[in-house]
Amino acid sequence: MADKVILKTNFSSAVKSLDNYKIINEPFDIPNYELANSDSTKAQILLVDDNNELLHDVSHYLSEIYNVIVATNGNKGFEMALQNQPDVIISDIVMPEMDGFEFCIKIKNNINTSHIPVILLTARGDSESQYKSIEIGADYFIPKPFNIKLLSLQIKKVIESREKLRKLYNSNQYSHLKEITTNSRDEQFMNNLLNYVNEHIGETDMNINFIADTFGMSRSTFFRKIKSITGTTGKDFVDSVRLKRATQLLIESDLNISEIAYEIGHSSPLYFSKWFKSYYKMSPTEYISKFKKK
Repeated sequence: MADKVILKTNFSSAVKSLDNYKIINEPFDIPNYELANSDSTKAQILLVDDNNELLHDVSHYLSEIYNVIVATNGNKGFEMALQNQPDVIISDIVMPEMDGFEFCIKIKNNINTSHIPVILLTARGDSESQYKSIEIGADYFIPKPFNIKLLSLQIKKVIESREKLRKLYNSNQYSHLKEITTNSRDEQFMNNLLNYVNEHIGETDMNINFIADTFGMSRSTFFRKIKSITGTTGKDFVDSVRLKRATQLLIESDLNISEIAYEIGHSSPLYFSKWFKSYYKMSPTEYISKFKKK
């Protein structure tokens, strides 16, 4: 499980460090600002703060690298997190309607959003606030005043750390789900998902849309969560489980290749062999010759 990190800094405030980026006398029109920053090649950041000047300045700076969407309190932030599924959430702690602590708790306790990294910002740099931030599941903690370049670097590191977990999953070099997830809720989600796919692996019509419905999640949220944790699409995730089972059966069982194809949900042994070779660059027969102990 990923370590939590506390960052302390005596840098000047975010607003003061953004003088070169501030748009003077221009009103902060949130809908237009979001629309103007839409770029599918960029990661998406949700910034939640009741300080409009900070929202404006930090959003303007970060939009050079990321898509930035903003909310002025935890209630709106939670709605936007559900709707947009951002890659990283940055939230102030002291806010009206719903403060950052309650907001973070809702994010981390909801299966639709629990995978999203949360960075908490606060003017209260006391140890009690730091302890509570980590206790409720925040991934990182940065006290105000903060340096905007430090915040941008931390976002970059958060995204990179999640990418490393996805690569670890895809390499299949992990021994426990704790190694590829960052909290117990996501670990349980992945465990339940793997169990479900394995239990139904022989069904040729196993549908990822049906799996999403079974887990009580919208299709878009389910796909985004799978992508965030594993780096794969829903279909590729199911294929990866089938491939793993296929390799186990090829090495450990006495089933022939046709029987193994049916066992993992392929109705055509010929297609199974082509599909297997497209991933492993060798046929099932060649795989047996190379890895099965005589």
